[in-house]
Amino acid sequence: MLLVMLSMLFAATAQKSVSAKPVMPPVITNVQQTANSIAGELTGRLGLNPATTPKLIPLLSKYLQQKSLINSLATGNKEEYQAKFASLQAALFNQLRGMLGPDKFALFQKLQSSAKNTNAAHLFY
Repeated sequence: MLLVMLSMLFAATAQKSVSAKPVMPPVITNVQQTANSIAGELTGRLGLNPATTPKLIPLLSKYLQQKSLINSLATGNKEEYQAKFASLQAALFNQLRGMLGPDKFALFQKLQSSAKNTNAAHLFY
């Protein structure tokens, strides 16, 4: 009886471990198209002035290009990926903070929880 209970507990724990995958960075297939999509998404979701969109695209393109160069590290060298990603993300977020202002930047940061299935996921993962 104890053996059966222990094996059931082990199976349940193993199942949870398998399903708790870390969030992998999304693949960037087309930098310019992705930057345009993210800029449009941010403009709509943050209520940005449409004149801001053309200013966002070069920042996003540069970030996505640099990020595409390190994405492969996420599977092979997670520590190096995390360090490089954190640096890229911090630089982008500093630029966005200046461009968006404190109120819109605060709204931007809240997008992380809902961005997993959108192109904006590239900014957070």
